[in-house]
Amino acid sequence: MHCCKQINSYIFFKKVLTSAKLLCIINLAFADVAHPVERNLAKVEVASSSLVIRSKTKSTISMVLFVFYKKRGSKRAIRFTTALIFTLQVFKRVLYSNGNEKQRGITMHQDVEKILVTEEELNAIAHRLAKQITKDYEGKKLLLVGVLKGSIYFFTDLTRYIDLPCNIDFIQASSYGAGTVSSGNIQIIKDIADDLTGFDVLLVEDILDTGNTLKYIHDMLSKRNPESIGVVTLLDKPARRTADIKADYVGVDVPDAFVVGYGLDYNQYYRNLPYIGVLKKSIYEK
Repeated sequence: MHCCKQINSYIFFKKVLTSAKLLCIINLAFADVAHPVERNLAKVEVASSSLVIRSKTKSTISMVLFVFYKKRGSKRAIRFTTALIFTLQVFKRVLYSNGNEKQRGITMHQDVEKILVTEEELNAIAHRLAKQITKDYEGKKLLLVGVLKGSIYFFTDLTRYIDLPCNIDFIQASSYGAGTVSSGNIQIIKDIADDLTGFDVLLVEDILDTGNTLKYIHDMLSKRNPESIGVVTLLDKPARRTADIKADYVGVDVPDAFVVGYGLDYNQYYRNLPYIGVLKKSIYEK
């Protein structure tokens, strides 16, 4: 008799613990989904009443699942709950990701005062310059060197349209940091090969501004015995030139304004804009 009571007690507590465990799983799953969704909806200014409705929905579904568990048994209920949790996790990721991208995109475009060079114009520039480079470097051992990070989009488009066998490499220098004006303290972060013997080097730059950084790179590579060193720049800002250097190929001249997009940044943002635009002064004059 005593043994039967122990067995019955064990079964009772096992059911209670299993029920509690299932409820914990359900509530944790919904909490995990609800938190980022609420945060995401707040960004796009959804009314707070929606959060109350969603909270009530969460409680209702939790109760339905618990009743389902009591009626159908733990194994079937847990399988069903697991499938539901997986679905909710996928929903959370999709909703949260899309909301962030939409909000970030709106902010980027709103921060641009005006567009200087459109996406279509950028494509036409890459075609035009690539055609001229193909003609000028025919029969030469061409090495295209992209100046990171700003030239990455221009470099990619340009090299795709150059109809010649060529080598590619990248060099990275920094003199801006988080500001809008060059500090003049140039540091080489990533270098290329020491020996450039036999190569006709063409530096690919996003913008020729003061020219200090490009002049530094040009002079440094000139000591490595190349056949020649040329410069192609997407944008030229002659009004700010202080160094004695000019580009052999120029996409378009731009006024003395802080431009972003198509690889150009402010504090590492705005590079992925599909056009070249003038950044509002209110963004960087804070």
